[in-house]
Parts: sequence; C-alpha cells; structure tokens
Amino acid sequence: MTYGRPHRVPQQQPLREIYFEARP
Repeated sequence: MTYGRPHRVPQQQPLREIYFEARP
C-alpha cells in the first residue's frame, strides 16, 4: 500500500457540498 498518492476522499467532498448548500 502506497500512501504517497493523493487518493480522493469521498467523505470530504460531500461534506463541503453540504456546507455550501446549507450556507448559500
């Protein structure tokens, strides 16, 4: 397992979208 690659986090993206939707 290589932790050098910037794997995408499917937990931070949806969280940001929810924050943006909640705060227009």
